Amino acid sequence: MDSQNSTNHETKDGKWVG
Repeated sequence: MDSQNSTNHETKDGKWVG
């Protein structure tokens, strides 16, 4: 998954960004 491409997305570390 592209963690640095979305705001509300799941990062590579399995964390949640929003």
